[in-house]
Amino acid sequence: MKVFIRLRISLLLAVGLAVGLMVGGMVSAQAIKEGGTLRIGTPTDAASLDPHENTAANSAWVYNNIYEPLVLLDNNLKLQPWLATSWEQVNDTTWRFHLRHGVTFTDGTPFDASAVKFNIDRTIDPKNPGRGASWIGPIVGAKVIDPYTVDIMTSSPDPALLNALSMKFVLGMVSPTAVKKYGQDFGHHPVGTGPYMLKEWVNNDHITLVQNPNYWGQKPHIASIEFKVIPDDGSRLLAFQNKEIDMLLNPTPVQLQVIRAMPNVQVHSAPGVRLDYLGLNASQAPMNDVHVRQAIAYAVNVKAINQQVMKGIADPPESFEVSGAFGFKNEHLAERYAYNPARAKQLFAQAGWKDTDNDGILDKNGQDLKVNFIMSPGRDPGDKQVAQVIQQQLHDAGVQVNLKFMEWAPYLAVLKDHSDQYGMYFLGWSTLTLDSDFGLNSLFNSANIPPKGVNRMHYDNPKVDALLNAAQSDLNTQQRASQYGQVQDILANDMPMVPLYHLRQIVVTQPWVMDYTMNPAEYYVTTITNAWLNR
Repeated sequence: MKVFIRLRISLLLAVGLAVGLMVGGMVSAQAIKEGGTLRIGTPTDAASLDPHENTAANSAWVYNNIYEPLVLLDNNLKLQPWLATSWEQVNDTTWRFHLRHGVTFTDGTPFDASAVKFNIDRTIDPKNPGRGASWIGPIVGAKVIDPYTVDIMTSSPDPALLNALSMKFVLGMVSPTAVKKYGQDFGHHPVGTGPYMLKEWVNNDHITLVQNPNYWGQKPHIASIEFKVIPDDGSRLLAFQNKEIDMLLNPTPVQLQVIRAMPNVQVHSAPGVRLDYLGLNASQAPMNDVHVRQAIAYAVNVKAINQQVMKGIADPPESFEVSGAFGFKNEHLAERYAYNPARAKQLFAQAGWKDTDNDGILDKNGQDLKVNFIMSPGRDPGDKQVAQVIQQQLHDAGVQVNLKFMEWAPYLAVLKDHSDQYGMYFLGWSTLTLDSDFGLNSLFNSANIPPKGVNRMHYDNPKVDALLNAAQSDLNTQQRASQYGQVQDILANDMPMVPLYHLRQIVVTQPWVMDYTMNPAEYYVTTITNAWLNR
């Protein structure tokens, strides 16, 4: 049976990948030096190095080098055989994977079909599902055929299966022996098959990885990687200027302006796959009224945020999915929801909110229009300033916004378990598979409302659910694209979120970091297999 699995990559993305924007740095023709430590500055510490427990970028940046998937999304965003060397479909709901021989986990245990089955079963365990269980579609189990052959079964045809299996932060292969040994503490004792392994973790200070001496693939040139936690933007920039770190991830607009003036620094840039957005909690008043959500969209000046705050490190969004992903449809949001305070006022009034006492804040039935807005600053460049600008813009529209900054772990806990505590939140989403099954389905299917998934807007539209569910198992590429397009049409009316910008993927390296090639998917930018240090 012929199955159509497509990764659509925009021409702009392809061009950006080739070289990026290089300032004072070229691919080296010198003799490669082995060894040394690559020091990477990060804004936050990892919460856990177990993909079952933590799928956030600050953790994935680290375990990207520890775990490997069956199928790899390479630096050109193309699917490649990896721990699985080949595969075929047995029937509509069964895929057979042939595994690479001679691969071991860093605890010395073999990577084999039993290990794959363990990882699948662990992720979809109904009693304790992995954090990314809802992102792998209709996978229902795995069956060992022989030591190096495994079948993966789905409940329905799955056109995005290979894309899903590429996600290291969901199905990066972990050692079954180590999981059983360390239990709940496995996240601090990660064991994978990758080119690096954990040496040391000092909480909120640094994480050090060293080469895996028994790695099956191309050995990296760099001996170790140190992830240095530097929460303050200014301090992180100073550390780069003082040559205390070699690589800076996702610089802020201000940092980038300073860095561009530094001699010989390399700035790697490409269109990214991340959408940062303002989430509106549709399960709580006043956001459960579509007129209020639409009014918010008109009251937030997205164009000004991109021009005045992001200053070249982001691209304006046109829909609820990144343009390079399969299923993207241009909803022309920049024009449709262009900043329009008068229209926002009309929509608030339709929902019953008017400023009857002339105090500048809208009210209804004697109650002011108040909204709790939560966010965790430092996750994305410029995010704190963007949140403050949104707070001011909504205040100008008559909304009293209580903006609360939270640490990352408790922030995620509130989003997962305490929807009554927020009306709005700031977050981003990366469609790392470049398929809308991961983007749209994860964020907007009511089946993925927490705690089951990441539909933190608590958006529930039966028609959207039906379209997403149909697209998840439709092997007809054109029909599937149409279904995702219809979903975006509905979202453009319902507005459970206000898309703000697509972050460009930017990594800055010192001039002595040679032959680094950036993966534009943010979770994988720390892939340094070919890089080496000339110092």
